[in-house]
Amino acid sequence: MVLIILLALGIVLVYTEVIRTPEKSYSNRGEILTVVATTVTELDRVLYAELGQNFLIEPIEKENTLAVVKARVLNQESTQISLSVDGEAARLSVTHESIKGSREFFPLDFREYGIETEELIPVDYLYSPFLWGESQISQGFELGGWMIFEVPKGSRYLGFAWDDVEFIKVIYPK
Repeated sequence: MVLIILLALGIVLVYTEVIRTPEKSYSNRGEILTVVATTVTELDRVLYAELGQNFLIEPIEKENTLAVVKARVLNQESTQISLSVDGEAARLSVTHESIKGSREFFPLDFREYGIETEELIPVDYLYSPFLWGESQISQGFELGGWMIFEVPKGSRYLGFAWDDVEFIKVIYPK
């Protein structure tokens, strides 16, 4: 009887998606900022909505994948900082069999790569909002969101580097 109850509970938990593997995150601190970056998630496509329209982003090259990282930037030291999150604000370091050594990839401007779609975005879609644009962060506050990188499929991720206000590198474990 106990076994039947445990099996039923397990099935209910799986179907209601209560059991989830949380994203692992890693951080590093600079003189002013602390940067937290999740492990990389590879996706074939990313959806987003803007001004009532849905958009789809897919890799430009068929041998590539979209690598998404949820990043948080915390201001713990300065009264207020100005961030300009653009295509040079972060880098994702990877190694791949087609790359000698390692290579850094810059984030995609989601507005530049998004293509209009009629596809509906699920209510529980995880990959938004994006971390992009001009922002002010007061002391004790943070800004966070997803960043999208196009990298070769099968890449091994070495680190996430932040380079706005100051340079901070978050190293992923091997």
